Amino acid sequence: MVQAMNVRRDGRLIGLVLLTAAACGPDKDIDFTITGGTETPMTDPTMPPTTQTTVPGESTGSTGDVDPTTEGGDTTSPGSNQVDVLFVIDNSGSMGPTQGRLAASIGAFVNVLEGAGLDYRVAVTTTDSGNPRCAMTAPEGGNFVMSSCLDRVAAGEFEYNGEDFTSACQDFCAFSDSELSVVPTTTETDDAAVPRPWLERTAGQLNVEGASATQALQCYLPQGVVGCGFESQLESMYLGLAKAQDQNSKNYGFLRYGAQLAVVIVTDEADCSYSPGAKEIFTTNKVFWNSPDDPAPTSALCWRAGVECSGPGPYSECHAENHDLDGSPGASDAQAVLQPLSKYVDFVKGIEQQKQPGQRVKVSLIAGVPVGYDSLDAEIVYADAEDDSQFLFGIGPGCERSEGSGTQIAVPPVREREFAEAFTLDPATARNLYSICDGEFSAALTHIADEIADGA
Repeated sequence: MVQAMNVRRDGRLIGLVLLTAAACGPDKDIDFTITGGTETPMTDPTMPPTTQTTVPGESTGSTGDVDPTTEGGDTTSPGSNQVDVLFVIDNSGSMGPTQGRLAASIGAFVNVLEGAGLDYRVAVTTTDSGNPRCAMTAPEGGNFVMSSCLDRVAAGEFEYNGEDFTSACQDFCAFSDSELSVVPTTTETDDAAVPRPWLERTAGQLNVEGASATQALQCYLPQGVVGCGFESQLESMYLGLAKAQDQNSKNYGFLRYGAQLAVVIVTDEADCSYSPGAKEIFTTNKVFWNSPDDPAPTSALCWRAGVECSGPGPYSECHAENHDLDGSPGASDAQAVLQPLSKYVDFVKGIEQQKQPGQRVKVSLIAGVPVGYDSLDAEIVYADAEDDSQFLFGIGPGCERSEGSGTQIAVPPVREREFAEAFTLDPATARNLYSICDGEFSAALTHIADEIADGA
């Protein structure tokens, strides 16, 4: 979570950390529910999807003025003009201004997709998949969230630690849920026409009435700031896609055989997707904490548990690393305290292999890299910090941005970066990592959408 440097000197930031810890109890099982209803938990949400033995027919159906309940649905064969987009939005306490900039810029993304004539789906989930230190949050656990942020402002989801971030929603969203009617649609795996928890434009028809696609996403993308501060970017992405292949989940049917898959992760912190057998590193095992005398860990735990760096500071490089419960690097995947990176790469590669030939998975980050990193004009500097950011995050900032009267910082991504690079054709010449410290995201979102359109 990005924090304002100028408030660290009066103790507020440390108070924030302790407040988070005080509000969180020990272990908490994740309740796999979706906003606006409940759903049956997955049989085993940690297992990869079942391989399809037959190629599903397209039954997405039409929306808008066309009756989506036509018998048999849309029988058009899957085509290369389809894309399924999953946004994973960090909803921790520092992300209000970032979510506002995302909402302000999303029109650039939509314009490219629509200008290219793509049939697209856009789903949104958060980085909150639960954590032993966050018993007071309501983790999405990968469930797709399709509700107007205006409806959640009243619930206090845009207020954190005494700060009000409602402008991230209210400055850009003009429609409540009652004004955004979701038209029932079918999917390749479900012929029943029901409202789906994603925005979709198929054959020119939008499945949301009352607003344009851009206006709807300006309401759906802001996710508030009350999510867990130990973000699980990769696990949330994994659960969202796994549930999209689980018929007991409302995410079911999101993925299409003939569509590209684009994953866009928006975050300012290091991935903290933990292994269920290692919950103690957040409670009683303090090997990754700043000090065994601390009453609660900071996010520095996540950096130390999942990253190793080499060379003198500034470090020559930092890479994802498995650590065991004793803090030793080089652990096997089975002994790693954070979920091994291979779990996520292999899982998503499996999805890619099941797709229509030629349809790729593309992963992009809007994260803690310097402005210009995507164009090879800047490099990430991995260096320890001499201020409170070292205590909070375990590393100095990957980028900084003046925000109001203070300075916001973002942690350099390592695990997320390596995951994204696994789906980049040539990471040395093309980087799909954009700076979260940029003043606006129109250029980043245009580039992401252009790459999608180029592959259609």
